Amino acid sequence: VHPLALMTDHDLDVTATILEPSLDDCHDLRLRVELTSRASAPIQLSTLQFPYAAVVLRVETEAGQFVGGGPPPLPPPDEGPRSRVILAPGDTYLRIYHGSDYFVNKVPPGRYRVKFRYRYTDAGTGDWSGELASDWLAFEVVTPEARGT
Repeated sequence: VHPLALMTDHDLDVTATILEPSLDDCHDLRLRVELTSRASAPIQLSTLQFPYAAVVLRVETEAGQFVGGGPPPLPPPDEGPRSRVILAPGDTYLRIYHGSDYFVNKVPPGRYRVKFRYRYTDAGTGDWSGELASDWLAFEVVTPEARGT
């Protein structure tokens, strides 16, 4: 387990962890993302973007070349309170992203990196606004031969 965190806003911390960094198939990638409130009062957080890995994740090769996962989805409808979560001080919002949520096609064996990024700027709704990003997390897609199986 390789946790890395980068705090880019004083109210929220983001921690991202790759659950298994060596994979036979990119679709097996599992990225655990935790957003933890460090605010002294409750935060209302819009979750509209969170179900869409293609929107909140960025994947690159080890050399920095973007690896697209597929077309971004149509913007989801804003369902008011159902599209939000309230985080009390110290509360954590957890989401696990799967490679199958991001990648449409398999990627060739090699070394890759992924990061979670979230930007929300519509403060007029009472939602938290700002930008969060995890550090890059490395993972590798290997062939069965390289694994010795």
